[in-house]
Amino acid sequence: MCWRTLTGRRAGAAGKAYAKVLQDVAAGEAPVVTYWKQTLIIEDNRIAAAEADRSSYLFSRERIENGKITVTARLLFRRAFQEIQAKKEWQTPDILMEEVVVSIEAPEQRNLLLPLILGRY
Repeated sequence: MCWRTLTGRRAGAAGKAYAKVLQDVAAGEAPVVTYWKQTLIIEDNRIAAAEADRSSYLFSRERIENGKITVTARLLFRRAFQEIQAKKEWQTPDILMEEVVVSIEAPEQRNLLLPLILGRY
């Protein structure tokens, strides 16, 4: 599994995943939520406080309505990976941290590349 790829309910959607991924030292299992045991951080790509992350997404002209394209960006907080939540039968909902809706006039080109910046400025 690539920790930066959207999986589960968000699979196939445009976006990016941010996470601190822990590995259990004794069992070698990853990702784990047992932070109280001895663990190693094998990856951490979370957005730091007061920082931003920029990524770009390509949308086809099929998303254009009335000469405009509207994109909604959501920053969701999830307490654990969906696979772990399902295995442990946790019913913890995602928490909406931030939402931005941008609507712009559609250019004439075939596809549209929009930069998305997440974080505080």
